[in-house]
Amino acid sequence: MIRYIENKNHKFNINESKEIELINYVNLCDREKSLVLEMRNHKEIKKWMFNRNNILEQEHLAFIENLKNDKSRIYFLVKYEQNIIGSINFSNIIQKKSAEFGLYANPFINKRGLGELLNSVSGIYAFQKLNVKKIILKVFSENQRAINLYKKSGFRLLERKTTCCMNIQYMERDLYGEL
Repeated sequence: MIRYIENKNHKFNINESKEIELINYVNLCDREKSLVLEMRNHKEIKKWMFNRNNILEQEHLAFIENLKNDKSRIYFLVKYEQNIIGSINFSNIIQKKSAEFGLYANPFINKRGLGELLNSVSGIYAFQKLNVKKIILKVFSENQRAINLYKKSGFRLLERKTTCCMNIQYMERDLYGEL
């Protein structure tokens, strides 16, 4: 069981003994910013991104700087037992309605279940902290591993589209879906 604890750093407890921390990208130290960039540019991560190009450091830092004044999106580095396990993000946030979300696990650590953990924490944060009624995501149709993860956690298929030679599935999960 994951329980949200209201505080400055967005912490969650799992089974009362293990802690998950969400650190807003705008509050990251330089080392953490560099790691986020390395994770994002890793071949196993960027192959599932709409922009599959390497992001330059100056672009990355400008992106983080722009997040400071953008209330429609928020990005987090996720730590579990003090280890960085990945990143989650929310965009197109419409209070009391919906938010789009995305995640990726840290490709530099080999630990099973990170996607499930990131997905669970995303749902709790979206429904309890952002106070939205549904979360929406886009996933490449070829990313069957992610699709299975999302279906297992209560996401349902909305539609399939082909854009720019990419097959994309749009999925959503509402507040009353399985957590």
